[in-house]
Amino acid sequence: VVPQPACHQIIMAATGLHVASGAVKVGDGAVGLGIGIAQGATTAGIGMGRGATACGLGIARACVVVPAAIFGLAGPNRASDSLWRADAAIAGAHDKSSTAMASANARACEKMTSARNRAGESMIGAISSLLSTAQQEGLYLRILFGADTAAVMLAAKSLITDFGGPLGSLPK
Repeated sequence: VVPQPACHQIIMAATGLHVASGAVKVGDGAVGLGIGIAQGATTAGIGMGRGATACGLGIARACVVVPAAIFGLAGPNRASDSLWRADAAIAGAHDKSSTAMASANARACEKMTSARNRAGESMIGAISSLLSTAQQEGLYLRILFGADTAAVMLAAKSLITDFGGPLGSLPK
């Protein structure tokens, strides 16, 4: 095995951090796409459920209303009144189920949006951490100026930060 020069190892480390950062960015986009698809599917599925429920309850109402109207032709009677009450109950069930499904869709989409936002924040944090690691370790300085010069520059920066920090609190 032929040993690689130090600058080659530094460049590979910096490249690795950038590749990892790019992979996180791709992952962030994929999360957004996946959640967008899930939200669309949820909305479509609940919309189809609402339509099917409305259709089924509409058929049920028709099956109750027609006999109620026929029995009502003979004048007010218990059978007709009972069927009209059943129709009112079915209509109420339609309203309640439609409202519940719309509310469920809104809650599901809200939770997915919240998850997307949290995932995005985590991804941004990961990217920042990767880039910060590259900067803290002086990878870019080593690439530009060489390892020895970068070591001196980082040491000087550390000294300035350590000793210059307290000076910032002095009155001006």
